[in-house]
Amino acid sequence: MLASRVVFQMKAGDDILRKYLLSALDAGRADAADSPAYRLLKEMVTLKVDIGNEQTESSPKAQNELRAELYL
Repeated sequence: MLASRVVFQMKAGDDILRKYLLSALDAGRADAADSPAYRLLKEMVTLKVDIGNEQTESSPKAQNELRAELYL
């Protein structure tokens, strides 16, 4: 999962990361909230905005390609 974390931080490999995480989900490696693949999937669809005082505001982030593949 270290490689997927690096790709996630690069922001350039969204397609690669999406395919990797979808295959992890299909294989059952992202079915628990404490699994690294689950957390990365959640990060891909969540936008966190710093609102000061060490607080963040979370809201859904559009990932239409990922969402489409999840529901097919």
